Amino acid sequence: MMFPKHKRVRLHGKALAQLVHDVWSRDHEHCIICGAYVPEGTKSHHEPQGADKSDEKEKMATLCNGCHYERHFGCHSQEVREKIENYLRRVYK
Repeated sequence: MMFPKHKRVRLHGKALAQLVHDVWSRDHEHCIICGAYVPEGTKSHHEPQGADKSDEKEKMATLCNGCHYERHFGCHSQEVREKIENYLRRVYK
């Protein structure tokens, strides 16, 4: 059985800025991993990342710079990914 491929959403300009603000507000202005304050306008993290990323609030999370770096390049990247996925599942179940 074949499932339809999910079309990625790519936003730009004001629409993307509004989405980033909405994600930041939803996450109460704090990193969902460590709880650190994140300044408004900080780019949200996409999960999944890479070629499958999509500009949808159900697939984005607020991360501080340290946790964002850890997710992309750290030795605990898998753990951070799982925490992000679990958080998004809880928020959107």
